[in-house]
Amino acid sequence: MTEQEYLELIESSVDAIGLRRTIDTLSRICHEKADHIDTNWQDHILSARWQKAGNILDGTALKIGVILGED
Repeated sequence: MTEQEYLELIESSVDAIGLRRTIDTLSRICHEKADHIDTNWQDHILSARWQKAGNILDGTALKIGVILGED
């Protein structure tokens, strides 16, 4: 995929479900990836990094929801 195709794909997601929910979904993916890495690879450092990324996205999603009035 080209960068333009990636942009269009993400934009269509934002248009369909909203920015807050898109970021929240990315957060959930990070948390699930952290669990998968921890369970299957026992790489606790990498798992913690994915968990931290998910936590940051959690906070970002909440703030975006307030700014844009999205639930």
